[in-house]
Amino acid sequence: MMNRKNVAIVGVGTTHFADLYAKRDPARDEYGLAADAFALALADSGLEKSKIDGLICIRIPSYSAMASYLGMPHLRFVNSLEAAGRMAALAIQYAQLLIEAGAAETIAIVYGNVGRSASASYGGAFNTKSINAYDAMNGLTSPGAFLAAHFQRHAALYGTTTDALGRVAINNRRNATLNPAAVFREPITLDDYMSAPFIAEPLRRLDYCLINDGGVAFVLTSAERAQDLKSDPVFISPVVTTTDLSFRYVSEDGFYSAAQRVAQQLHCATGIKAGDVDILQVYDNFTPVVLLSLEGFGYCPLGEAGAWVAENLGDLPKVSLNSSGGHTSEGYMQGFALIAEGARQIRGTAGDRQKAGAQLAQYMCLSPIVGSFYLSLENRWS
Repeated sequence: MMNRKNVAIVGVGTTHFADLYAKRDPARDEYGLAADAFALALADSGLEKSKIDGLICIRIPSYSAMASYLGMPHLRFVNSLEAAGRMAALAIQYAQLLIEAGAAETIAIVYGNVGRSASASYGGAFNTKSINAYDAMNGLTSPGAFLAAHFQRHAALYGTTTDALGRVAINNRRNATLNPAAVFREPITLDDYMSAPFIAEPLRRLDYCLINDGGVAFVLTSAERAQDLKSDPVFISPVVTTTDLSFRYVSEDGFYSAAQRVAQQLHCATGIKAGDVDILQVYDNFTPVVLLSLEGFGYCPLGEAGAWVAENLGDLPKVSLNSSGGHTSEGYMQGFALIAEGARQIRGTAGDRQKAGAQLAQYMCLSPIVGSFYLSLENRWS
Protein backbone atom coordinates (compact mmCIF):
# COMPACT_ATOMS: atom_id res chain seq x y z
CA MET A 1 0.00 0.00 0.00
CA MET A 2 3.00 2.30 -0.26
CA ASN A 3 2.67 5.32 -2.51
CA ARG A 4 3.94 4.77 -6.05
CA LYS A 5 4.18 8.53 -6.63
CA ASN A 6 4.24 10.53 -3.42
CA VAL A 7 1.80 13.43 -3.23
CA ALA A 8 2.07 16.70 -1.32
CA ILE A 9 -0.10 19.64 -0.35
CA VAL A 10 1.64 22.67 -1.85
CA GLY A 11 -1.04 25.32 -1.32
CA VAL A 12 -3.40 26.01 1.59
CA GLY A 13 -6.10 28.69 1.74
CA THR A 14 -8.82 29.47 4.28
CA THR A 15 -11.18 32.39 4.65
CA HIS A 16 -11.41 34.39 7.89
CA PHE A 17 -14.11 32.47 9.72
CA ALA A 18 -14.64 35.02 12.51
CA ASP A 19 -15.20 37.89 10.09
CA LEU A 20 -17.72 35.86 8.13
CA TYR A 21 -19.54 34.78 11.29
CA ALA A 22 -19.86 38.37 12.49
CA LYS A 23 -22.18 39.29 9.63
CA ARG A 24 -24.66 37.06 7.88
CA ASP A 25 -25.14 37.83 4.21
CA PRO A 26 -28.06 36.21 2.33
CA ALA A 27 -26.29 37.04 -0.94
CA ARG A 28 -23.17 35.12 0.06
CA ASP A 29 -22.69 31.90 -1.89
CA GLU A 30 -20.49 28.82 -1.83
CA TYR A 31 -18.78 29.72 -5.08
CA GLY A 32 -17.45 33.04 -3.82
CA LEU A 33 -16.14 31.60 -0.56
CA ALA A 34 -14.51 28.65 -2.30
CA ALA A 35 -12.98 31.00 -4.88
CA ASP A 36 -11.57 33.23 -2.13
CA ALA A 37 -9.94 30.23 -0.47
CA PHE A 38 -8.67 28.94 -3.82
CA ALA A 39 -7.00 32.28 -4.59
CA LEU A 40 -5.17 32.08 -1.26
CA ALA A 41 -4.13 28.46 -1.84
CA LEU A 42 -2.92 29.22 -5.35
CA ALA A 43 -0.87 32.19 -4.11
CA ASP A 44 0.53 30.00 -1.33
CA SER A 45 1.68 27.44 -3.89
CA GLY A 46 3.21 30.00 -6.26
CA LEU A 47 1.72 28.14 -9.21
CA GLU A 48 0.02 29.66 -12.21
CA LYS A 49 -3.66 28.80 -12.44
CA SER A 50 -3.02 27.21 -15.83
CA LYS A 51 -1.06 24.46 -14.07
CA ILE A 52 -4.20 23.18 -12.31
CA ASP A 53 -5.64 20.31 -14.34
CA GLY A 54 -7.94 18.72 -11.77
CA LEU A 55 -10.73 20.10 -9.60
CA ILE A 56 -12.61 18.42 -6.74
CA CYS A 57 -15.54 20.40 -5.31
CA ILE A 58 -17.21 19.83 -1.96
CA ARG A 59 -20.48 21.39 -0.83
CA ILE A 60 -20.59 23.24 -4.16
CA PRO A 61 -23.88 23.05 -6.10
CA SER A 62 -22.25 22.66 -9.53
CA TYR A 63 -18.70 21.69 -10.43
CA SER A 64 -19.31 23.10 -13.90
CA ALA A 65 -20.25 26.50 -12.48
CA MET A 66 -17.33 26.36 -10.04
CA ALA A 67 -14.83 25.66 -12.82
CA SER A 68 -16.29 28.50 -14.86
CA TYR A 69 -16.21 30.80 -11.82
CA LEU A 70 -12.52 30.03 -11.36
CA GLY A 71 -11.75 30.46 -15.05
CA MET A 72 -10.69 26.84 -15.53
CA PRO A 73 -12.95 25.40 -18.25
CA HIS A 74 -10.45 22.86 -19.58
CA LEU A 75 -9.55 20.25 -16.97
CA ARG A 76 -8.39 16.66 -17.16
CA PHE A 77 -10.53 15.75 -14.17
CA VAL A 78 -13.45 17.32 -12.33
CA ASN A 79 -16.03 16.02 -9.89
CA SER A 80 -18.08 16.90 -6.80
CA LEU A 81 -18.50 15.27 -3.42
CA GLU A 82 -21.52 15.59 -1.16
CA ALA A 83 -21.81 18.05 1.73
CA ALA A 84 -20.69 15.76 4.55
CA GLY A 85 -17.76 15.93 6.94
CA ARG A 86 -16.62 12.45 6.04
CA MET A 87 -15.74 13.81 2.59
CA ALA A 88 -12.61 15.64 3.81
CA ALA A 89 -10.40 12.56 3.98
CA LEU A 90 -12.02 11.21 0.81
CA ALA A 91 -11.25 14.39 -1.12
CA ILE A 92 -7.57 14.13 -0.17
CA GLN A 93 -7.60 10.42 -0.99
CA TYR A 94 -9.18 10.94 -4.40
CA ALA A 95 -6.69 13.65 -5.32
CA GLN A 96 -3.84 11.45 -4.13
CA LEU A 97 -5.01 8.47 -6.18
CA LEU A 98 -5.63 10.56 -9.29
CA ILE A 99 -2.13 12.04 -9.17
CA GLU A 100 -0.57 8.64 -8.47
CA ALA A 101 -2.44 7.17 -11.44
CA GLY A 102 -1.43 10.01 -13.76
CA ALA A 103 -5.03 11.05 -14.34
CA ALA A 104 -4.11 14.62 -13.32
CA GLU A 105 -0.90 16.35 -12.30
CA THR A 106 -2.00 19.19 -10.03
CA ILE A 107 -5.41 19.16 -8.33
CA ALA A 108 -7.32 21.86 -6.51
CA ILE A 109 -9.74 20.85 -3.77
CA VAL A 110 -12.27 23.59 -3.03
CA TYR A 111 -14.87 23.70 -0.28
CA GLY A 112 -17.53 26.36 0.28
CA ASN A 113 -20.06 26.59 3.11
CA VAL A 114 -22.78 29.20 3.71
CA GLY A 115 -24.42 27.33 6.57
CA ARG A 116 -24.80 30.35 8.84
CA SER A 117 -26.09 32.78 6.22
CA ALA A 118 -28.48 30.11 4.96
CA SER A 119 -29.68 29.43 8.54
CA ALA A 120 -28.74 25.76 8.31
CA SER A 121 -29.34 23.57 11.33
CA TYR A 122 -28.56 20.00 12.28
CA GLY A 123 -31.69 18.79 13.98
CA GLY A 124 -34.63 20.50 15.62
CA ALA A 125 -38.06 20.13 14.08
CA PHE A 126 -39.74 16.86 13.15
CA ASN A 127 -39.07 16.61 9.42
CA THR A 128 -39.70 13.28 7.74
CA LYS A 129 -38.40 14.65 4.42
CA SER A 130 -34.86 14.75 5.80
CA ILE A 131 -34.86 12.01 8.42
CA ASN A 132 -36.46 8.66 9.15
CA ALA A 133 -39.89 9.16 10.76
CA TYR A 134 -39.24 6.60 13.51
CA ASP A 135 -36.04 8.45 14.46
CA ALA A 136 -37.73 11.83 14.38
CA MET A 137 -40.64 10.81 16.62
CA ASN A 138 -38.10 9.67 19.19
CA GLY A 139 -36.21 12.95 19.09
CA LEU A 140 -33.31 11.68 16.97
CA THR A 141 -33.41 14.58 14.54
CA SER A 142 -29.69 15.17 14.17
CA PRO A 143 -26.34 13.38 14.26
CA GLY A 144 -25.86 15.06 17.65
CA ALA A 145 -28.75 13.08 19.10
CA PHE A 146 -27.22 9.84 17.86
CA LEU A 147 -23.84 10.81 19.31
CA ALA A 148 -25.56 11.57 22.61
CA ALA A 149 -26.83 8.00 22.59
CA HIS A 150 -23.35 6.69 21.77
CA PHE A 151 -21.93 8.65 24.69
CA GLN A 152 -24.63 7.30 27.01
CA ARG A 153 -23.57 3.79 26.02
CA HIS A 154 -19.91 4.63 26.66
CA ALA A 155 -20.81 6.08 30.07
CA ALA A 156 -22.80 2.99 30.99
CA LEU A 157 -20.06 0.58 29.94
CA TYR A 158 -16.99 2.44 31.18
CA GLY A 159 -18.13 5.05 33.67
CA THR A 160 -17.17 7.98 31.45
CA THR A 161 -18.55 11.29 32.74
CA THR A 162 -19.47 14.50 30.98
CA ASP A 163 -16.39 16.08 32.56
CA ALA A 164 -14.47 14.39 29.75
CA LEU A 165 -16.61 16.16 27.14
CA GLY A 166 -16.09 19.43 28.97
CA ARG A 167 -12.32 19.00 28.82
CA VAL A 168 -12.49 18.56 25.05
CA ALA A 169 -14.58 21.73 24.67
CA ILE A 170 -12.24 23.66 27.00
CA ASN A 171 -9.19 22.44 25.08
CA ASN A 172 -10.69 23.61 21.79
CA ARG A 173 -11.54 27.02 23.20
CA ARG A 174 -8.10 27.41 24.78
CA ASN A 175 -6.51 26.81 21.39
CA ALA A 176 -8.95 29.16 19.68
CA THR A 177 -7.84 32.05 21.90
CA LEU A 178 -4.59 32.00 19.90
CA ASN A 179 -6.32 31.84 16.50
CA PRO A 180 -7.37 35.23 15.07
CA ALA A 181 -9.69 33.52 12.57
CA ALA A 182 -11.59 31.48 15.18
CA VAL A 183 -15.19 32.46 15.82
CA PHE A 184 -15.23 31.93 19.58
CA ARG A 185 -12.07 33.05 21.41
CA GLU A 186 -13.24 33.67 24.97
CA PRO A 187 -11.85 31.03 27.37
CA ILE A 188 -14.34 28.75 29.08
CA THR A 189 -14.19 26.81 32.35
CA LEU A 190 -15.70 23.53 33.38
CA ASP A 191 -18.36 25.52 35.25
CA ASP A 192 -19.16 27.37 32.01
CA TYR A 193 -19.47 24.06 30.23
CA MET A 194 -21.75 22.54 32.87
CA SER A 195 -23.94 25.65 32.88
CA ALA A 196 -24.58 25.48 29.13
CA PRO A 197 -28.08 24.27 28.18
CA PHE A 198 -28.67 20.73 27.02
CA ILE A 199 -29.34 20.20 23.33
CA ALA A 200 -29.64 16.41 23.32
CA GLU A 201 -28.94 15.31 26.89
CA PRO A 202 -26.24 14.69 27.98
CA LEU A 203 -24.78 16.87 25.20
CA ARG A 204 -24.78 20.59 25.87
CA ARG A 205 -24.48 23.56 23.57
CA LEU A 206 -20.68 23.59 23.97
CA ASP A 207 -20.50 19.99 22.71
CA TYR A 208 -21.88 20.99 19.32
CA CYS A 209 -20.09 22.13 16.19
CA LEU A 210 -20.35 25.78 15.26
CA ILE A 211 -22.28 26.33 12.03
CA ASN A 212 -20.76 29.18 10.05
CA ASP A 213 -19.72 30.37 6.60
CA GLY A 214 -16.33 29.81 5.08
CA GLY A 215 -14.12 28.42 2.38
CA VAL A 216 -11.11 26.10 2.38
CA ALA A 217 -8.90 25.10 -0.52
CA PHE A 218 -5.83 22.98 -1.18
CA VAL A 219 -3.49 22.52 -4.11
CA LEU A 220 -1.94 19.05 -4.39
CA THR A 221 0.70 17.74 -6.76
CA SER A 222 3.37 15.06 -6.99
CA ALA A 223 6.46 15.15 -4.79
CA GLU A 224 8.62 15.73 -7.85
CA ARG A 225 6.68 18.81 -8.94
CA ALA A 226 6.43 20.09 -5.37
CA GLN A 227 10.14 20.51 -4.77
CA ASP A 228 10.64 23.85 -6.52
CA LEU A 229 7.46 25.64 -5.51
CA LYS A 230 7.00 28.67 -3.28
CA SER A 231 6.02 27.04 0.00
CA ASP A 232 7.24 23.95 1.80
CA PRO A 233 5.43 20.87 0.49
CA VAL A 234 3.52 18.87 3.09
CA PHE A 235 3.71 15.22 2.16
CA ILE A 236 0.67 13.00 2.61
CA SER A 237 0.86 9.41 3.78
CA PRO A 238 -1.39 6.86 2.11
CA VAL A 239 -4.94 7.89 2.98
CA VAL A 240 -6.87 4.99 4.49
CA THR A 241 -10.66 4.81 4.63
CA THR A 242 -13.28 2.22 5.51
CA THR A 243 -17.00 2.22 6.18
CA ASP A 244 -19.54 1.32 8.83
CA LEU A 245 -22.75 2.19 7.04
CA SER A 246 -26.43 1.97 7.92
CA PHE A 247 -29.61 3.97 7.41
CA ARG A 248 -28.75 6.02 10.50
CA TYR A 249 -25.76 7.80 12.05
CA VAL A 250 -25.13 4.83 14.31
CA SER A 251 -22.67 2.02 14.76
CA GLU A 252 -22.98 -1.02 16.98
CA ASP A 253 -19.65 -0.28 18.65
CA GLY A 254 -19.39 3.48 18.13
CA PHE A 255 -17.32 3.01 14.93
CA TYR A 256 -14.57 1.45 17.06
CA SER A 257 -13.95 -1.58 14.81
CA ALA A 258 -13.88 0.56 11.68
CA ALA A 259 -11.36 2.96 13.27
CA GLN A 260 -9.25 0.01 14.39
CA ARG A 261 -9.16 -1.30 10.80
CA VAL A 262 -8.05 2.08 9.49
CA ALA A 263 -5.43 2.45 12.23
CA GLN A 264 -4.01 -1.00 11.51
CA GLN A 265 -3.84 -0.42 7.76
CA LEU A 266 -2.29 2.99 8.29
CA HIS A 267 0.35 1.50 10.60
CA CYS A 268 1.15 -1.23 8.07
CA ALA A 269 1.52 1.35 5.32
CA THR A 270 3.64 3.82 7.30
CA GLY A 271 5.15 2.14 10.35
CA ILE A 272 3.92 5.05 12.46
CA LYS A 273 2.31 4.49 15.86
CA ALA A 274 0.24 6.80 18.04
CA GLY A 275 3.17 7.94 20.20
CA ASP A 276 5.04 9.26 17.15
CA VAL A 277 2.50 11.98 16.36
CA ASP A 278 2.97 15.64 17.42
CA ILE A 279 -0.31 17.13 16.18
CA LEU A 280 -3.77 15.55 16.33
CA GLN A 281 -6.52 16.98 14.17
CA VAL A 282 -9.59 15.04 15.26
CA TYR A 283 -12.91 15.50 13.50
CA ASP A 284 -15.20 16.86 16.21
CA ASN A 285 -18.66 17.61 14.93
CA PHE A 286 -19.64 16.71 18.52
CA THR A 287 -17.25 16.29 21.45
CA PRO A 288 -17.99 12.57 22.06
CA VAL A 289 -16.45 11.86 18.66
CA VAL A 290 -13.06 12.92 20.03
CA LEU A 291 -13.28 10.34 22.83
CA LEU A 292 -14.37 7.60 20.43
CA SER A 293 -11.61 8.55 17.97
CA LEU A 294 -8.85 8.43 20.57
CA GLU A 295 -9.85 4.89 21.48
CA GLY A 296 -10.52 3.71 17.96
CA PHE A 297 -7.20 4.98 16.62
CA GLY A 298 -5.19 3.53 19.49
CA TYR A 299 -4.26 6.57 21.54
CA CYS A 300 -5.72 4.89 24.59
CA PRO A 301 -7.42 1.55 25.35
CA LEU A 302 -11.12 1.06 24.84
CA GLY A 303 -13.06 2.74 27.64
CA GLU A 304 -10.18 4.94 28.80
CA ALA A 305 -10.64 8.09 26.73
CA GLY A 306 -12.04 9.94 29.75
CA ALA A 307 -8.85 9.29 31.68
CA TRP A 308 -6.75 10.20 28.62
CA VAL A 309 -8.26 13.65 28.19
CA ALA A 310 -8.01 14.28 31.94
CA GLU A 311 -4.29 13.53 31.80
CA ASN A 312 -3.42 15.12 28.47
CA LEU A 313 -5.82 18.07 28.04
CA GLY A 314 -5.48 19.80 31.39
CA ASP A 315 -4.34 23.36 32.12
CA LEU A 316 -0.93 22.48 30.66
CA PRO A 317 -1.94 20.13 27.84
CA LYS A 318 0.55 17.42 26.94
CA VAL A 319 -0.81 16.93 23.45
CA SER A 320 -1.69 19.44 20.74
CA LEU A 321 -5.21 18.41 19.77
CA ASN A 322 -7.29 20.54 17.38
CA SER A 323 -4.78 23.35 17.68
CA SER A 324 -6.89 25.92 15.81
CA GLY A 325 -9.95 25.48 18.03
CA GLY A 326 -11.69 22.66 16.21
CA HIS A 327 -15.27 22.57 15.08
CA THR A 328 -16.64 23.83 18.39
CA SER A 329 -14.60 27.06 18.51
CA GLU A 330 -12.91 27.83 15.19
CA GLY A 331 -15.95 26.85 13.15
CA TYR A 332 -17.47 23.89 11.38
CA MET A 333 -15.74 23.46 8.05
CA GLN A 334 -16.44 19.70 8.09
CA GLY A 335 -12.85 18.60 8.55
CA PHE A 336 -11.28 20.73 5.84
CA ALA A 337 -10.04 23.49 8.15
CA LEU A 338 -8.60 20.83 10.48
CA ILE A 339 -6.50 19.52 7.60
CA ALA A 340 -5.41 23.06 6.73
CA GLU A 341 -4.34 23.56 10.35
CA GLY A 342 -2.39 20.30 10.29
CA ALA A 343 -0.49 21.44 7.20
CA ARG A 344 0.30 24.82 8.76
CA GLN A 345 1.51 23.24 11.98
CA ILE A 346 3.86 20.96 10.06
CA ARG A 347 5.17 23.91 8.05
CA GLY A 348 5.66 25.89 11.25
CA THR A 349 3.39 28.72 10.09
CA ALA A 350 0.57 28.50 12.67
CA GLY A 351 1.51 31.70 14.50
CA ASP A 352 0.97 31.98 18.24
CA ARG A 353 -0.59 28.51 18.43
CA GLN A 354 2.38 26.81 16.74
CA LYS A 355 3.60 23.66 18.48
CA ALA A 356 7.39 23.87 18.65
CA GLY A 357 9.16 21.13 16.74
CA ALA A 358 6.03 19.62 15.22
CA GLN A 359 7.07 17.08 12.61
CA LEU A 360 4.12 14.75 12.18
CA ALA A 361 0.38 15.42 12.17
CA GLN A 362 -2.53 13.02 11.95
CA TYR A 363 -5.99 13.79 10.67
CA MET A 364 -8.69 11.36 11.75
CA CYS A 365 -12.41 11.28 11.08
CA LEU A 366 -14.74 8.90 12.89
CA SER A 367 -18.03 8.65 11.02
CA PRO A 368 -19.89 6.21 8.76
CA ILE A 369 -16.85 6.63 6.50
CA VAL A 370 -13.79 6.52 8.73
CA GLY A 371 -10.64 8.09 7.29
CA SER A 372 -7.15 9.03 8.41
CA PHE A 373 -3.71 10.03 7.15
CA TYR A 374 -0.47 11.65 8.27
CA LEU A 375 1.22 14.87 7.18
CA SER A 376 4.97 15.50 7.25
CA LEU A 377 7.62 17.78 5.76
CA GLU A 378 9.72 14.68 5.21
CA ASN A 379 9.04 12.68 2.07
CA ARG A 380 8.96 9.46 4.07
CA TRP A 381 6.38 7.43 2.10
CA SER A 382 8.02 7.13 -1.32
